[in-house]
Amino acid sequence: MIIKSFELEKLKSTKVKKILFYGENEGYKNQIINNFFIKNFSDNFEKYEENQILNNYEDFFSSLLNKSFFEKDKLIIINRASEKIFKLVEEISSKKIDDVTLIINSGILEKKSKLRKFFEKEINTICVPFYRDENKTLISLAYNFLNDKKISLSNISEEIIKIRESKLPDPKKIGNCGSFFKNPLIESKKLDELLKKHPQLPYHKNKNELYKIPAAWLIEKMGFKQKSLGNVGVYINQPLVIVNNGNANGSDILNFANSIKDSVKKEFNIELEEEVNII
Repeated sequence: MIIKSFELEKLKSTKVKKILFYGENEGYKNQIINNFFIKNFSDNFEKYEENQILNNYEDFFSSLLNKSFFEKDKLIIINRASEKIFKLVEEISSKKIDDVTLIINSGILEKKSKLRKFFEKEINTICVPFYRDENKTLISLAYNFLNDKKISLSNISEEIIKIRESKLPDPKKIGNCGSFFKNPLIESKKLDELLKKHPQLPYHKNKNELYKIPAAWLIEKMGFKQKSLGNVGVYINQPLVIVNNGNANGSDILNFANSIKDSVKKEFNIELEEEVNII
């Protein structure tokens, strides 16, 4: 069964357990997966890369069968999936494993794709295409959102300011320079290595075949959220923002930033780059 992008609200109430998301719009796919599925399953979900499963196929399938006997309503997400995952989908369907919700997240799939055809034609499956955003589509989405929320154009500026103030401290009250670090970009091989150790690592594919990792997630994982050292610290609502809580000087802030960079480098082998200009 095919669900179009304007019908995505149907996913909130669906009882279908096998779902295929495919297409280039990784950001939109991840947004739907997080908002419509992961929130509902709380901590009872697992993320995999396709190669993780293919390299340990028998063990994975055996564990899947065991989980279906002892757990209820588990969510399994398989990212960067290709035609190679089709065998697993067939086996899950034949075994009638109904207490596991399976989400297959793929890139572009041609019309002749076996994986795509299976999800489009089977009664108890859902197939959702995610196409690259175009200006016309974005304008339409924005108009519908504003109309539904009854937000007039004159109020957009106020809404943006409210959102920004909820995330960033007022520099008049708390010294800061906004986002301190850029989101790092890594190659596919590096991503595979990280996902083996950190399967919950969030990422987004960009146009250059690189993967963007949220720096805020890396910083929070290293225990720096809300952490302070003397008069310097990380803002409570946003790990990317370093704040001056009193009389810190430039050296204090730079040393604190370097301690964050060193910790992330040691754990993830990722070099954070400053977004601010250091004079």
